[in-house]
Amino acid sequence: MDFTVYDALGKILRTGECPEDMVPLQAQPEEAVVGLASHQDTQYVLQGAVLDRPDNPATLVGTALFNLPVPCQITVNGLAFDCDQASATLTLPPGEYALQVTAWPYLDANFTVRV
Repeated sequence: MDFTVYDALGKILRTGECPEDMVPLQAQPEEAVVGLASHQDTQYVLQGAVLDRPDNPATLVGTALFNLPVPCQITVNGLAFDCDQASATLTLPPGEYALQVTAWPYLDANFTVRV
């Protein structure tokens, strides 16, 4: 039987197969398990159901990010910043930057900006 082990936020930690009677034994303390298949990168668990992670609503216009999930984390070329606003204006010197907006359970939003 397929199983999915997840944490308190619904993040999928691992998946696998085992006999049905062994499914409950797959979770460690502070973890939960369901007898369902899942994909760790694109799905999460909510109330025992495996769901697709929603698209991140963040948008980039110039060097400004809008529709940010609150709270989120904005990563600029590998350097992460916490954000508790629905928009953020980035002040960057000339160059090319890889941006990532992360907020659980949304999928990560990735952008490239040239200044």
